[in-house]
Amino acid sequence: MARGQSGRIVLEIDVDLKNAIYARLEEDESTLRTWFIIRAREYVDSPRKTAIQLSMKDLLKKRE
Repeated sequence: MARGQSGRIVLEIDVDLKNAIYARLEEDESTLRTWFIIRAREYVDSPRKTAIQLSMKDLLKKRE
């Protein structure tokens, strides 16, 4: 996947997921940018093992 030099991250996701994310963010009075930065910082700052566990935990939640 291409990675440019700007500060932008562009990704394509399912429209239903996108709408659900925005609805939830609106309930929380937050923005996608704020949510992403918080989650990205948590991921980057966490020990490698913890980051993998968090990712697996999220994947397992999706199956429920």
